[in-house]
Amino acid sequence: MSLLALLVLGQVTPCPVPQVHSLEALRRAAQWDGERVLALERTLECRQSGGACAAELEQCTAALPDVEHLEEAPYLGDLETPYQGESFATTRIWVTGAPLQATRCPGSVLALRELLGRATEQHVRRNALDAEYVAWVAWVKDAVDRCNAVPTSAPELQARSASNALLMAERERKLAEDARGLTAAAETARVTAETWAAEQKAAADQARARADAAQQERLSAEETAQREREAAEAATRAAEAADKAREAAEVEESRARAQAATSRKLADEAVKRKLSAEERAAREKAANDDANLAAQAALKSAQAAEAEALRQKEQAEAARRIAVDATEATRAAELVAAREREAAEASARTTEEAVRAKQRAEAQAAAETARAAAAQRATESAIADQRSAEAVALRARDAADAAQRKLAEAQQSQSSAQERARAETARAQAAKQAADEATARKAEAEQATALALTSKQQMEALLLQEQAATAEAARRTEDAARSKWSAQQKLQ
Repeated sequence: MSLLALLVLGQVTPCPVPQVHSLEALRRAAQWDGERVLALERTLECRQSGGACAAELEQCTAALPDVEHLEEAPYLGDLETPYQGESFATTRIWVTGAPLQATRCPGSVLALRELLGRATEQHVRRNALDAEYVAWVAWVKDAVDRCNAVPTSAPELQARSASNALLMAERERKLAEDARGLTAAAETARVTAETWAAEQKAAADQARARADAAQQERLSAEETAQREREAAEAATRAAEAADKAREAAEVEESRARAQAATSRKLADEAVKRKLSAEERAAREKAANDDANLAAQAALKSAQAAEAEALRQKEQAEAARRIAVDATEATRAAELVAAREREAAEASARTTEEAVRAKQRAEAQAAAETARAAAAQRATESAIADQRSAEAVALRARDAADAAQRKLAEAQQSQSSAQERARAETARAQAAKQAADEATARKAEAEQATALALTSKQQMEALLLQEQAATAEAARRTEDAARSKWSAQQKLQ
């Protein structure tokens, strides 16, 4: 019996070899997805560090387009196509992924995170698809070998197809239930993520408010520190002015002391001149006394010569009156005694000389008295100047003391201002640290918000995939039911 007859009588179905699509193209696409993810990660790290990242952005933009376009539908179709009534048991419900549709890398950190999430999802899906397709290739090879080893008739193939359809329908029902569970879990995760994001946003707002308050406090502390510094500078200027006033007072005191020393020296010289004048006056007085004695001797000799000359003895004691009386006595003596005229004239000349000497002595004494009075006035003026200088020195000393007190107060105020400035600086540093911490918490909150947003988008994409998988499972269940009903009809 020929093979054709056997095929017709036994209705044996031949074993076709399914078409296998290129594994290299799938692996190149998955590898290029990995390069794209690495470029996005480098760009995100650079942007988070605050750099310009021009080179990273350029490399990231160059890595966005696919090197060669890959259609996932043929590979997914191979996974879902049964062979000789048998179906390949996939590890998941496969749905065609959405393309990235991005032509350039964004500069925003949030947009980079979102794009990195989608690129990572595509990379993971294509790696899983590559592993799944390799497993399908091995399965279909074994199925062809089994079919060639034990040929299957048409009724057996239909029965196997119906049974496989039932198994696939049951499996897809379970997968649909799992998908619904995953959808519910995704929804719970989404709600949790939204709640957590809201909490993080509230915490970020509070941190921002604390940062603003800390910034305001730091600015206030800086203003207070600036005022304290200005007060300290004013105190320093006052201290410098006090130092200058003290130096001027010391110079004035030195001048007053020098002037007092000069006045004291002039007073000493005046006293010395006064003492010299008094000594000269004493010598003149002694000379006058000698002249008076000589005049008295002359009068005594005149009295010896003439009786009226005796009255001139008492008048000779007073300078001027004695001279006049001596002259009159001489004239009277000339009238009384001619023989004693020459002696009387000699006595008169001696008396006149004594009077002149006495007048000269009186003039010198008057001059010395005037010089002594001038010296006394100079001494009094010097004493007055000394007292004035002492008063000026006392006022300068008082001013210097006041300046010292002001300097001490200024130094104390400066020290207090410096202490307050240091305290304000410490508070400003603490406020700055709090602001930095608040900024860090804000960045963490923004990152958490971005992660929540990415998770939400992933959950939404997963929900769409699960919905599509659920619809596909329902369609396949209906197809399996129709195939089962058709197989049962054919068996009957």
